[in-house]
Amino acid sequence: MIYLIMCGRLGNQLFQYSFARKIQEETGQQLSIDFTAINNVHKESWINYLDNYNVTNYNIVNNKQYYPIQRYIYRILKFFRPKSSEKLQFLFDEITSNIFSRFGIIYYESNYIFHDFKKIHAKNIIIRGWFESAKYFDSISDKLKFELIPKNVPLDVEKFGNFLLNNHSICLTVRRGNFLNNNLKEKFLVCTIEYYNKAIELIKEKFPNSIIYICSDDIEWCKKNLKFNGKVIFETEKNVTLKLYLMSKCTDFVLSNSTFSWWSQFLSFNKNNIVIAPSIWRKVKLKPKDIYSDNWILLDEFGNKVN
Repeated sequence: MIYLIMCGRLGNQLFQYSFARKIQEETGQQLSIDFTAINNVHKESWINYLDNYNVTNYNIVNNKQYYPIQRYIYRILKFFRPKSSEKLQFLFDEITSNIFSRFGIIYYESNYIFHDFKKIHAKNIIIRGWFESAKYFDSISDKLKFELIPKNVPLDVEKFGNFLLNNHSICLTVRRGNFLNNNLKEKFLVCTIEYYNKAIELIKEKFPNSIIYICSDDIEWCKKNLKFNGKVIFETEKNVTLKLYLMSKCTDFVLSNSTFSWWSQFLSFNKNNIVIAPSIWRKVKLKPKDIYSDNWILLDEFGNKVN
């Protein structure tokens, strides 16, 4: 049995599910998911988003229903993991993952670089981490793209999605929300107006008639601050699953440093898309490296290309 301890909202959940799904493909074991950490938040946006997709069958369990030896060891690892230093946390995760993953304990909270987990032969596997890189599930990416098409897409949403797909369109994502909080602003608020302007300019040099589809948790800010020539559409879809579906229908992408934004380009079936992303995903000493793909264009906060 594979036990996935799920955490976070839609973007986070898709990363965790995708990695667990890859492990399931390798081992052939049944997947069970613990949503306790999500349910305990008691907020409307913290739900099981997998219900909205055509994902593989899985059991829902809580933290009192399964007690393999792996879970006890996981709790010990969680207790002893350093609480402050990012470098020490990374070293802890690397060392413990190399040792305990052989016995079915995949505990990897760090997102500094991709950790290559070898095929696991344990009868019970417990998974807890973020796994924010396509490298964790590239081998099943085509299968995931079909599993992560929403169920029962309304006709009007499907029609608009086809419009975006058939008319060259740029999905521009602006993440603000809790990034504006004083304790998060310095670390996460990295995308500037200059960044967005230059990104659109670069794509329009190649496709001058592109439609710009702007998606954000702060559309009013976007309307006031983002001014582009040509056709601009501000998203109105409130259902986040359908919102991501529409975003993925675009042909090119200007990302914010958001896992939700990241999934828009991954779920696209356009293999020749242009993806532009901020060169700094978050302002920390150990910067995430493997959330980026090799073919992306990276711009700094002033809109300059970064090699």
